[in-house]
Amino acid sequence: MGSKRMVLTAVLMLPLSLGALAEGSKPPGRGVAGKLKPCHVPGVDEEVRCGTYEVYENRAARKGRKIGLNIVVLPAKGQKVIADPLVFLAGGGVAPATSYAPFLNESYANLRRQRDILLVDQRGTGGSNPLECDLTTDPTSAEYRDEGRFLAAVRRCRSELEKKADLRYYTTPIAMDDLDEVRGWLGYPRLNLFGVSYGSTAAMVYVRQHPERVRTVALQGVVPIDVPVWLEAPRSSQQALDQIFAACARQPGCHDAFPEFANEFSSLLKRLAEKPVKVKVSTPEAGQEVEVPIDDEVLRFFGIRML
Repeated sequence: MGSKRMVLTAVLMLPLSLGALAEGSKPPGRGVAGKLKPCHVPGVDEEVRCGTYEVYENRAARKGRKIGLNIVVLPAKGQKVIADPLVFLAGGGVAPATSYAPFLNESYANLRRQRDILLVDQRGTGGSNPLECDLTTDPTSAEYRDEGRFLAAVRRCRSELEKKADLRYYTTPIAMDDLDEVRGWLGYPRLNLFGVSYGSTAAMVYVRQHPERVRTVALQGVVPIDVPVWLEAPRSSQQALDQIFAACARQPGCHDAFPEFANEFSSLLKRLAEKPVKVKVSTPEAGQEVEVPIDDEVLRFFGIRML
């Protein structure tokens, strides 16, 4: 992993949740009341604070197109409010942070006795100039599985997005500078970062760029900052499968039930390569079952290969 890599754990969340190591009661960020308006967001019954803060798309040039960053603050409820809020950095590469307001409101009720929860949709997501287009990544989709058609769809997507965004400027380091600018605008002296999956990478980048503005960091489902995740995913999936085969072979109960586990799985992949099998999948949203074709290409999507 390297001796220089910062190791941060969720243990740091304990004092954050309990407020036990708070630096005394301080006024909250003064800018929240004056710059964010009372609002209601889906899934949260109480009144919270919402607003937009504009940043330059090209932060270095400080001119040209601007992006309105969508902000939601779940304000602290207690009489004594501590100045540094919790900031949730979402995963998914990246999901809009404000969509997690209902979850955080319910899960961190104790924290909200003393601290705000600050949610900022990262540039390119949610309400912050979202970079979205009609592009399927469903492994059962004919378009996705046809390399030529999928690459053409990616090019169409890029062309559409370039009409409203310079894609060079939608990167994690730039987004973390956005976050720090929002912090300053709202008057928060420091932040408590909670990063999940991709959000753990974002948190580490923020720490690297603005260490003096960080009080605590908690990382869950850590994505190392120097590892190309999407390139490693197929190999990691195969390693996990190989370890399952090896573990079954070592355990008498599993080995007795599946004495040829690895070979049988390989035979299954060969059958699927010759002829897909349709399985029924429940879709609660539609209230019905649909048939989905499963073949070796679907498994390859998850990094699984024939032995």
